[in-house]
Amino acid sequence: MVNLEDYESEFIPKHRKKSKKKSKKSDHKHLYEPCLVHWLIQDSSHIMKGERCSVCGKIGDVNFFETEPVEGKPRLCKLLGGKEILEKYPDLDIYDYETGEQIEK
Repeated sequence: MVNLEDYESEFIPKHRKKSKKKSKKSDHKHLYEPCLVHWLIQDSSHIMKGERCSVCGKIGDVNFFETEPVEGKPRLCKLLGGKEILEKYPDLDIYDYETGEQIEK
């Protein structure tokens, strides 16, 4: 005959609490500078204006949509494409979103 206490200790697993994963924190205050971000999405290349930390290279905020007002129509704005963003910000460096490496213009 099987003892119930032995059966419970051998075959029934004990409940374990899930451990919380600690988020990785940086050891510095991020100093973000404006830059252009290159992002490859489903074989389509996109250029956007964003921010990059000058200390560690982390990409911060990215403006997915860049607009400017349409001449003669005060309430309308047009969406800028990659070439127009490059023309608007010629002095900003371009960085890859995935790797953070600088890309040649």
